Amino acid sequence: MQKVTDVPQDSGKYYIVITPFFPSGESFRGPYIYDQVQAIARNSEYKVVVFAPCRSNEKQEIYEYGGIKVHLFPMRNMPSYFFNGILNSYNAHKFLKTFYKCGIPGKQIKYVHCHTSTFGALGVALKKQYPHIRVLLQHHSRDPFTILNGKLSAWLPNLWFRAMMNVRLFENIDIHISISKIVNDNLHLFPSASPLEDYVPYIKKLIRIKRMSSPRIARSIVLYNGVDKNKFYPLKKNQTTGLFKIGCIANFQTLKDQITLIKATEELINNHGLTDIKVSFIGSGPELKKCKNYVTDAGLNRYIQFDSEVDHSQLCTYYNTLDLFVLPSVYEGFGCVFTEAYACGVPFMICEGQGATEYLSSPEYDKWVFQKHNYHQLAEMIHTFACQRFRQKLQISHDIDFLIARFLKQIDDFHE
Repeated sequence: MQKVTDVPQDSGKYYIVITPFFPSGESFRGPYIYDQVQAIARNSEYKVVVFAPCRSNEKQEIYEYGGIKVHLFPMRNMPSYFFNGILNSYNAHKFLKTFYKCGIPGKQIKYVHCHTSTFGALGVALKKQYPHIRVLLQHHSRDPFTILNGKLSAWLPNLWFRAMMNVRLFENIDIHISISKIVNDNLHLFPSASPLEDYVPYIKKLIRIKRMSSPRIARSIVLYNGVDKNKFYPLKKNQTTGLFKIGCIANFQTLKDQITLIKATEELINNHGLTDIKVSFIGSGPELKKCKNYVTDAGLNRYIQFDSEVDHSQLCTYYNTLDLFVLPSVYEGFGCVFTEAYACGVPFMICEGQGATEYLSSPEYDKWVFQKHNYHQLAEMIHTFACQRFRQKLQISHDIDFLIARFLKQIDDFHE
């Protein structure tokens, strides 16, 4: 990481971002937040400064990534998010201590944009020092109150405490930002859920706290995860190999359900005779071994390959090698990979109920959306597309500059 020793104090207004997700020289985690931060800087006159957490025993330093200054501050969480929120005051104190050292003039801050529920408490703490600031809280999950995380999340006192902490916190947020309509619905309807919500573990937890008061949400908007079209775009295709290529990018977790795509591939080969096929998976995680074992046992090694994670800057090249992108994930607030692939000229197939399905109009829906875990249906859809190669059309812009410019106008309108 490139260390930075000074923070220029110009006369411009500041836009502060507090996020657990931001890349560094050693980690690629959070590239979509980086793209969002860059778009905010491009489409406004704000000086954007990022704050990210580190462990208490790590060295607190400042680094620069892609022209954005990132200040690290110590933060603690309870093991397995047990009674999550109980350390909000402690973490707010540590954040403010780091903030004051930066020399950023508080009177020149207009917005503090926090990502995920816990970090909203830090933005609220900063506003207490400078009441003119507007606090934004962005929700990246269909579980905006974060009641699913942790081994003891189902224990009623823990579940109730965590939910209540966020209900109270959310009422102090000026503007809530959701990455899709289903996330926004789950935010407003809590402790009920969107009519489209069908994730059983989430619904079961809501039933247990159904008597809890709903939060009073001041304002909220939907901001889809846009794509930087300077990073993701169609490339001139090399001479074809004759293979039909499918790609999938995700950590190997149960919810990502890569096994459904593997079984669909098996059916394409055995039942549809589509043998000129290559499926590549990028990612790592606890379900990877299970998937590899299935591929070996089914004799699919020549058709399916597994690759490690790649730098976000290399994904454009990867997408451009594909004919189709498929991610069978059953619980996505949005899913940046879908629109990244589309921006590269590659259509995507997606499981029903996910945030990015909101980009598909009714006439398009049945071509690209399949039922959860239904590898028979997915195989049929892939085979149809491989034969017909029809185009995919989205009904909402995926251009991050367009989306962020509109977003900045929305929050300014709220501010006035």
